[in-house]
Amino acid sequence: MQHGLTGYRELPPGIRRKLARGKPLPPGIARQVGSPAFIRDLSRYDGCEWRMAGNDLVRVSIASQVIADILADIFR
Repeated sequence: MQHGLTGYRELPPGIRRKLARGKPLPPGIARQVGSPAFIRDLSRYDGCEWRMAGNDLVRVSIASQVIADILADIFR
């Protein structure tokens, strides 16, 4: 909330079911996290990047686009 990243809509139920750890990121639903201040506050992992998918924050492997972690409903 301190970075002003709130009020995003949930993903449709069919797409949200496809978001799971160990599965590939569905194409076209995730976008880069826009706030540099917010990105600095996140943990860093080699070979991974954080993406927004609806109101979830998703950590994705850069090389394979496989979901490593999901933080659900943090952008409500």
